[in-house]
Amino acid sequence: MSGSRANEGAKWRPRWRRSDNCRPSSRARICSDVRAPRIRTGAPHRQVSAATSSLGQCVITWLQPGLSEPGLSAQRARASLSPAHAGTCILLPGMSRLRIGIDARLRAYRRGGIARHVECLVDGLQQLELEEDLLLLLHRRDRAAVPPAAGDLVPPSQAAAAARRELADQTTPGHAPPLPRSGWPGRVSVRRLLTPPHHRYEDFLLPPELLRHRVELFHATDFIVPSLWRRAAVATVHDLAFLRHPEFLTPASARYYGRVGRTVGRAERVIAVSEHTRRELIELTEVHPEHIRVVPNALHPAFLKPRVVAAERAAVERCGVREPYLLFVSTIEPRKNVITLLDAYRGLLDQGHQVELVLVGADGWKSQLVYEHARQLGLTGRARFLGFVPDDILVAFYRRAAALAHPAHDEGFGFAPLEAMASGTPVVIADAGAPPEVVGQAGVLVPPTDPGAWTLALARVLTDRSLASQLVAAGLERAAAFTTRRMAERTVAVYREAWGVSRHFPQANSLADAGAGSVAG
Repeated sequence: MSGSRANEGAKWRPRWRRSDNCRPSSRARICSDVRAPRIRTGAPHRQVSAATSSLGQCVITWLQPGLSEPGLSAQRARASLSPAHAGTCILLPGMSRLRIGIDARLRAYRRGGIARHVECLVDGLQQLELEEDLLLLLHRRDRAAVPPAAGDLVPPSQAAAAARRELADQTTPGHAPPLPRSGWPGRVSVRRLLTPPHHRYEDFLLPPELLRHRVELFHATDFIVPSLWRRAAVATVHDLAFLRHPEFLTPASARYYGRVGRTVGRAERVIAVSEHTRRELIELTEVHPEHIRVVPNALHPAFLKPRVVAAERAAVERCGVREPYLLFVSTIEPRKNVITLLDAYRGLLDQGHQVELVLVGADGWKSQLVYEHARQLGLTGRARFLGFVPDDILVAFYRRAAALAHPAHDEGFGFAPLEAMASGTPVVIADAGAPPEVVGQAGVLVPPTDPGAWTLALARVLTDRSLASQLVAAGLERAAAFTTRRMAERTVAVYREAWGVSRHFPQANSLADAGAGSVAG
């Protein structure tokens, strides 16, 4: 074969001139005496970040078939850039991609807000074309090879299971499942870990597993970054109510989440899911305010599928619920202020309103206090505790409800009000925490601990059709802004910023902070 034909199929490859202390490797290819970022794949014309540290005397020479170019040193590349490029990463051909590990282990044990957060994030990430490799880190017991709607972690009741089958027969497939399956297109791939979430030895067991999968930036979606993790990290903080009300947590959970103060100081960037959570972080921890980025949660894809009215009505009836009904969706525990809601519902019944109260959610810390209070109020048979309900049936409950009641004392976001608004259901929420921020002008706000005010507000929504219609219209418009794609885009911006200021290349910190404002808010 001639030399010209051989060059036609040749690929770009780097040639290295080494200083005495520089030794190549198949992964990093950097000088051994220089603390520098790992270089990642990209096109030759992409620029090198002004935020990166020096690569010493190591010079790269790029050889294209039929063309030889002079080497590109880190100093020359950095000097040619403007400050606007601060916070980005080195991108040169022939190198490994940045590997980001997203912690999703908790969804194997608990279906709640954090599992919702991860599913929405991954759904949005699969809509993007990314330069990074993203690893979804599941626990080995998590059956994420099937969509959540077809393989729930908590078995539904027999009535809910029957309703699900009937609903599935009459509806068309909705949005793509939020978790990737084997061979799922896109850059999100699944890795299964042995270390359980919240394990007492997680600090020691998790970092070696992350290193085994070559994770370079770890996204702690459940607050806590392992203390022995020495690479870049981003921590998501959902709320800090447990710092103000430690009595709402089990002793084990209080010990685990009590480490959040150290975590936010160890992570390069901290994601707050609301402005309320951001203010709480600044007030209750010592995190630098400039290190916090607000990235609101998104609407779960399960709520985007088309409506089938008859099937949804039948699904609700199969669960033994009669319309009209008020809906509560959250964990059954005192910190969700369920007792105030039960008092308000007792007031509605005393006023002659013929309406049921449906409470959807798994038992939580001290849930027996809630059930005992319901018995004391004589609500047996009127307040319907359904336990865990799968997402496809939950959507039907939202869409058929007369109103959603969300009385939680202090929440960091508020998935239930967002999902109710997207379902065309009027929302009545507590005027506390982040839910007012999520709902805006599309809901009725009530003092969280005033049962009489809750009775009046719920009665008004039940009887005033004009008000209910206004709330529905405003809620649908408000919910449309909380897309998974937008959530993912803003999260990826935080990843890139954190990578640019990580402890692996300390000279980048000041420059990356200067360009951080574009990610905030």
